[in-house]
Amino acid sequence: MDPVTAAGIGLSVTSLALQVFSGCITGYQMFIEAKDMPATYEHLRTRLRIEQTRCLNWGEKVGLLEELLDEPSQFLQLNHNLILNILLEVQKAFRSCMVVTKKYDPVAAASSRSSAIAISESHGSTFLERTLAAWRKGGRVASRIEWSVIKKDSFEELIKKLIHFNDRIESFLDRRTLDDLRQAQAQSNLMLLQVTEQVSQLRDLIAAVRLEQTAGPDMSPSFSRASTFVDRDDQMRSLASLAAFKAHALELEKATMEAPNLEIQMSDLVSLDQLRATRPVTKLKGRSVWIEWRETIADIDAMPKYKRQLADRVRALATILASPSKSPTFRSPDCLGYFLDETSRPQRYALVYSWPLGDSDLGAGIASLRDALASSTRISLNSRISLACRLSESLLHLHAVNWLHKGFRSDCVLFTAAGDRDFILSDVLISGFEFSRPALPDAMTVTHVFPVEQDLYRHPDLLDPEPARSKKSYDIYSLGLVLAEIAMWQPIEEITGIEVRRSRLYQVRERMLDEKTGIFDSIAERVGDIYAKVVRRCISGGESLGVDIGADEEDPKVGAEMQKIFHAEIVSKLRALKF
Repeated sequence: MDPVTAAGIGLSVTSLALQVFSGCITGYQMFIEAKDMPATYEHLRTRLRIEQTRCLNWGEKVGLLEELLDEPSQFLQLNHNLILNILLEVQKAFRSCMVVTKKYDPVAAASSRSSAIAISESHGSTFLERTLAAWRKGGRVASRIEWSVIKKDSFEELIKKLIHFNDRIESFLDRRTLDDLRQAQAQSNLMLLQVTEQVSQLRDLIAAVRLEQTAGPDMSPSFSRASTFVDRDDQMRSLASLAAFKAHALELEKATMEAPNLEIQMSDLVSLDQLRATRPVTKLKGRSVWIEWRETIADIDAMPKYKRQLADRVRALATILASPSKSPTFRSPDCLGYFLDETSRPQRYALVYSWPLGDSDLGAGIASLRDALASSTRISLNSRISLACRLSESLLHLHAVNWLHKGFRSDCVLFTAAGDRDFILSDVLISGFEFSRPALPDAMTVTHVFPVEQDLYRHPDLLDPEPARSKKSYDIYSLGLVLAEIAMWQPIEEITGIEVRRSRLYQVRERMLDEKTGIFDSIAERVGDIYAKVVRRCISGGESLGVDIGADEEDPKVGAEMQKIFHAEIVSKLRALKF
């Protein structure tokens, strides 16, 4: 039905757009739920899910909601003909990919309600349900299709067309709305990654996001849409990188692939007398490197089992941090290997990282945020907000692949420094991964004894004699303390006014959340109310992070909800700050 005919029978343009849009989403759902699809096509099904989510996010942003039909957005009013034409082309593309179209036509009435598509739990979002319900209101029910009615040789081409159509409808948006849409899609991508748990599924996801759009004569991008494609491609590359890392980590954890030998001989390192420094810079076979010390091994003869566990954990950690699939969004240094210093008492492990500046500027050093806080250096508000954004984004992506940091603190936030005051905050790295492990139910946990300065940043539940198992909300708690330090530009013990003694560690969270201390008021005064609310959310945890008391954070559904809150209420809020 064309717009003119629709107007003739009393349908508003917005109402018609909603009907056609819901037909498109129903078409997506039919193909996603196609029965008996061979495993070799699973990556295409995955890409269909991604493109359906893009279309849904777009529809929600432009106001294709039943409750808004009486007050259509200016965007819909100005672009209704173009939008309708594109949406009708989407429906046409679905029809053309089917051997039989009459019975299964997503824009035609089906004969029986009993054959309606069931919405799977993974697609049970409110807007999807409402959109499919809008389609059914007209007495139309889409049947669930069999793989046999889909044209196999046209299926991949269909998806490339859908990518193109989504790019086109997004290209009409203004820059601000497009940015909002990109944030919504990034959140959807991370939630998809969160619930994808099998290596084979992750491989399908990687293949799906790497699917290139066909650039035929009628599908080449215009100059005005250049930024749209760049943003989308960046998102796809980031998702592929995270999925590849998660798959690699799972393979290592499940011992389905052989880890390379990354053990380094201490004799290959020069200036051994300087290795006692906190983060010594040295040479490894002519290459500039820096060293980060890990746990010590005390009384090893009495703990042979612990020694083996520790060696295995260091080896696995070095392997994953040296992985070429490691996402740059983690901001972790490039690991070259590890060694055991048997000359020290007690013995201790160390991770060896490449020097971030190559073989240049060896006069510079590596400083931590903790060092900067203790100095007389004053950093601009914009630089501090930017640093807070980078750290929260890194932890968000780390959690998206189910990897816990476990030791997040200002001492592991690193940047190069030319002197005592010249800190380069834009080149931030996150170290301290020596205490990390995948957040899997059967992942091995090694108990450590930490210095009291590190325990300042640990959640109180981790300070008990028999500590709780580490989880994402504890990482986010530690992030909240670091964000508070960045806001006030003071160490956390000065902000809370406690002595750095083990008996006082439990008071950190209490004093942060105690209204009488006025800490959040002080943070709001320095960096604004929004930033202060973000810090409070991180430290409060629980329902503030979308987690019920006692909920299993390793459950994919719980993890997905946490990911949603983390992205929307922490990362996005910090990104939106402008001073």
